[in-house]
Amino acid sequence: MNAESETVRVDGDLLAIIPQFFDHIRDDIGQLEGASSEAFLKDAAIFGHSLKGTGAAFGFPRLTEMGRELEVGAKSGEQERARELLVSILAYINSVSYTAE
Repeated sequence: MNAESETVRVDGDLLAIIPQFFDHIRDDIGQLEGASSEAFLKDAAIFGHSLKGTGAAFGFPRLTEMGRELEVGAKSGEQERARELLVSILAYINSVSYTAE
């Protein structure tokens, strides 16, 4: 299923804060894009690890999966793959729909 057609059912108590959650992801990605080459992989791994947990907490399993992929790729030194995943994460949060369970 692609992100454009995906609707995720989330805990109704979280609906009001999901826009801020997505804004924080955008901010974090913006900071990563500006990171030096030396800092990028380390910071991308940390962000991926964080996204792995927060994606699950907010009910977005695809974000959890992408966070895991980012963490593993960054720790393996795959800078190009990590940057591709950041683009994919942005595309996902900009297109996914969500509704209350």
